Amino acid sequence: MVFKALSSEVAREQGWQILKRSDQVEGMRKWHKRGSVEAAKRVAADIPDSTTSVLDCEEIAEACIRCDKRGEDGTMGFFVAGFVRDESSIGASSVTSKPVTSKPATSKKAAKKKTKVVESNKEEEWNGFGDDD
Repeated sequence: MVFKALSSEVAREQGWQILKRSDQVEGMRKWHKRGSVEAAKRVAADIPDSTTSVLDCEEIAEACIRCDKRGEDGTMGFFVAGFVRDESSIGASSVTSKPVTSKPATSKKAAKKKTKVVESNKEEEWNGFGDDD
């Protein structure tokens, strides 16, 4: 889903990028289980969009954190990927980039629930990435 989101027209037009591990908060940066580079390469290869060629599979996998259900960490499993918006790619806007963290959806209805992003005291609604993107 991360590759689909990053390669979408909306993400490209509005300057959305993965929150690199080096830019993450300490707890995320130190988490021991990251995304799979091999899985990232398989997913990127299945996206017909030419923008996936510029996506760095290793960098994106390293930016993702996860935990396996019933794994050694004793959790129900989770996956987190943070996204930030590059100001320079959205024009002369004075909006400051803030991390936006995805949360696991429990249903399609929950996945489509609107997430509000507050940036520089200005609220914007973000409708997420639909199946059509």
